[in-house]
Amino acid sequence: MTASTEPTVSFHISEAYGGFADCRGVARAAAEGLHLEFQTKDGFLGILKSGVRSQVLFWEDLVDVAFRAGLFRARIELVARSLKTLGDMPGAEGCRLHLGVRRQDRAAGRELASFATLRICENDLRRMQAEMKPQAG
Repeated sequence: MTASTEPTVSFHISEAYGGFADCRGVARAAAEGLHLEFQTKDGFLGILKSGVRSQVLFWEDLVDVAFRAGLFRARIELVARSLKTLGDMPGAEGCRLHLGVRRQDRAAGRELASFATLRICENDLRRMQAEMKPQAG
């Protein structure tokens, strides 16, 4: 797989850290997992910025990645298997994280969610096959 076929979308996380910060970044789906690069800035003046942070969410650590679009907003919803998976992400609520997607990026968001769902299903299938092998012998 080349970098050109890896779905990528810009995202934002509003109301991070209880509304005291805004977060903007890029999500890129790759063979091993979902790569998130983001920067956080204060929600008051927007002057104080963090450095660019990155985190990889491996497919085996995710339960679902869904694209949800309404009339006024669109988002990618990530659901993790464990609290530890999203523990360092601003805006995470338990095992869930919502990545806001701009109107012009909706197609890319839908593509990223489809790619991620396929990878999660492939990973689950491999895990189930591995569990079934010892019983078949």
